[in-house]
Amino acid sequence: MQVSFWRMWSIFFRVNFAVDVLVLILNRFFIHVSSTAIIFIVGDSFGVLFSFFPELRHRLHAALHRYFKDTERTAAAVGVASLIGACDINVALKKAELIDCDMLQKHDLSDNQPSLHLFELSRP
Repeated sequence: MQVSFWRMWSIFFRVNFAVDVLVLILNRFFIHVSSTAIIFIVGDSFGVLFSFFPELRHRLHAALHRYFKDTERTAAAVGVASLIGACDINVALKKAELIDCDMLQKHDLSDNQPSLHLFELSRP
């Protein structure tokens, strides 16, 4: 399934690349106008590159997954901290210390009291 998906994208990017090169040539030689097709050629080149090399796809996917997972965790933590602490989100983000969710227990979240135990688990 994934192989056919990337095969389809490969065909799509190759056709778009060819059309963009043709448009660039036609605009340059017949109309004597610089074309913006070069921008699309660059994008299609990256598409062809990623559709042909599975290792690049996996690396890109892993990097994007890490980035968005970290961003999602930070946003969630800051949102909760700002609600509990009744402060601005930017202030909470600047003061934020992280605690891995795997280290938390149910009793850690059962009340709204500061705990030295939670401070010991946190890291800047």
